[in-house]
Amino acid sequence: MNLDSLLELARVLLAFALVFVAAPLLAEGQGIVAGWGSSTSETVQRLVRAFVRASFAAEILCLVLGKLRLCRPGLLVSLCIVWAVAGGLNAYRLRSISRGDAARGLWRPLVALLEDERPTQGEAPSPGAFARINISWRSKLLLTAGLAVLVLNATNALSQVHYHYSDTYTRAVSLSALTSGQRWTPDASVALLAPLVSFSGLNSAAVIRFTGPIWATLFALLFVFCVWRLWRSRVALLAAFIVCMAIAVAAAYRNTELLPQSLAMVYWLAAAALWVEDRKSSLLAGLTAVMIAPGEWPALAVCVAVAGAAQLSQWGRSRVLQGVAALAGTVSVAGLVVLWHTEKPASRVFEYESAARSCERIAHEFRPKEWLVISPFQELPFTYGRGWHLDLSEFISTFTPDQVANPAFKFPYECPDVFFFVERRPLALGSLPGLRTAVWRYAPADSVDWPAYLYGSPIGRASLEYRAAALLDAYAKTHQNLFLFYQDDNLVVYHLIRAGGAS
Repeated sequence: MNLDSLLELARVLLAFALVFVAAPLLAEGQGIVAGWGSSTSETVQRLVRAFVRASFAAEILCLVLGKLRLCRPGLLVSLCIVWAVAGGLNAYRLRSISRGDAARGLWRPLVALLEDERPTQGEAPSPGAFARINISWRSKLLLTAGLAVLVLNATNALSQVHYHYSDTYTRAVSLSALTSGQRWTPDASVALLAPLVSFSGLNSAAVIRFTGPIWATLFALLFVFCVWRLWRSRVALLAAFIVCMAIAVAAAYRNTELLPQSLAMVYWLAAAALWVEDRKSSLLAGLTAVMIAPGEWPALAVCVAVAGAAQLSQWGRSRVLQGVAALAGTVSVAGLVVLWHTEKPASRVFEYESAARSCERIAHEFRPKEWLVISPFQELPFTYGRGWHLDLSEFISTFTPDQVANPAFKFPYECPDVFFFVERRPLALGSLPGLRTAVWRYAPADSVDWPAYLYGSPIGRASLEYRAAALLDAYAKTHQNLFLFYQDDNLVVYHLIRAGGAS
């Protein structure tokens, strides 16, 4: 954990607050922090509703723009600002017309943002866009617990850069392609995160890395909110907070990478929490969950059970019926929490941590688009859009040791700086953390997929790394522009400085 990681988490969190909280609240003509002094239940419901509607809007918009190759950061930021400002202007215009003051309808929003207008006699005060906050003890407890759960969930993401799931690498590349206007295969679990790349200014790999803890924290807070809505009791609220904190502490170093099924569960839980008071937003949350992970039927069943229990608890006139409904709803929510923690596959090792950190170092120390990384696929998400990447298997199949040993030989790469990643200990791809046993599904004699053999089998991986090291060794014997950039027990990174390149 270092300061840079904390700053990146803060930037993603700020981007999340702007896109999924501030923008929808302003678009509805509401103040950003107005209402925190009112009922905690109403405040949380208002925030959850804003989050759900912004998520649905971002999902649809980015899917359409991605298909048209127009999902660029500048356009997303502009559309978000226009959405917030236009909605706020319209709300103030309608409010001014209702006051019989249509002539100043367009000027009133500007005045309200700069100074507080005092209400006329007999008129209820209207909170400004940035009204003074008067937080109740429940809201303070909610904020404190949310921050604590976020820090605990982010412990793993703050301490490491690489991923534990192979699909996460693919989704990071997909998000990079989406936000750079490249050809993109629609993926609803990726489209939702595109605005965070635009507002945070970080690369897709960093956004994917830190959105997991944020959505895990949302899931925990929605769990607490559902229990509170079912029981309406301080004891139940405190008990839910204690359970939430205990789970977060127990899983402080647990992998919280955001997988599509986990992301969908957050929206199913939001749908259950909003069903009684706001069925439109509840349906939007359900639609978002279906688009992200269509096959999450267990989560849908739990959502229906919790919503039904909440409705029955509200309709029931006897305390016995209300208690039974609340108990059934709590058991259902607890089942979703168990599903959240057990449905994820076991974490695997697909990349050395030093390889991911070396990519981050290269991206920070060298000018964009003027360097090339030659390595396995796993380094592509950390270089996409910042530099260039060439697969190591393509490198070894293009040259021979005799060819590169010629003193007149030059690598045909245009970038001034080229980096070669060679594993001193060939990684057992897909192995359990701390183990060297690979998940090998390809037999050398039966495999017809050459990349799968090179990266999926221990023999193929060792052959790949040995041939890469042999090529570079032959080149270094007759050339003076290959230097050591990084090395440890597992990895060596070589730096090739071409003629005219900066060191």
